[in-house]
Amino acid sequence: PWPLDQAYLDQLKKLIDRINPVWISDHLCWDGADDVQGQLLPVPYTEEMLDHIVPRIEQIQEFLGRQILLENVPLEKIDPKTEMPEADFVKEVAARSDSMILLDIGSLHTTSVNQNADPLDYIARLPAERVQQIHLTGATILCNATEATDQHTPDPIWQLFLKAIAQFGPTTTMIERLDTIPPLSEMVREIEKARCALDSQFPQWQQS
Repeated sequence: PWPLDQAYLDQLKKLIDRINPVWISDHLCWDGADDVQGQLLPVPYTEEMLDHIVPRIEQIQEFLGRQILLENVPLEKIDPKTEMPEADFVKEVAARSDSMILLDIGSLHTTSVNQNADPLDYIARLPAERVQQIHLTGATILCNATEATDQHTPDPIWQLFLKAIAQFGPTTTMIERLDTIPPLSEMVREIEKARCALDSQFPQWQQS
């Protein structure tokens, strides 16, 4: 409910002007209160929240002079105040504020398990033209989507990633690790496997 932190935004804009990043993203969640620092607390998916949050996003984008990407967070249970599915809320935020979507596949999987929901329905509800980036967290990455043995069950996060790129087309993907950082060689190998999956579905796509 408080005004945006203008001092923080001033510092952020200086950093943006200095490094000129391709995208700027943040989580679509509560923030700012002293007792929730560092936590990703989802907002209620209601019209009232849309009326609150959309003007703030517009204010930030106008100040920064560019669109921002907003990322879904993991949910533990269904909020009784919720008036609409999460995917519809995310879609409405993006449309009304002219912002973009960052889809975190790991968060989507966690939410789907906790709420016994269909993650493919979530993916289908998102507008492809708004999905700018995908975060791929904690997946066992296989170059061949059909690759499986008796000893290996396909990772559900990886399977969701394959469904997402089939839905949205070639989408910039970031391999994300939060606390267990593997050696650089392993990270590079995972990136190459993700590129392999994109190339297999979109051979005409030239990656930079």
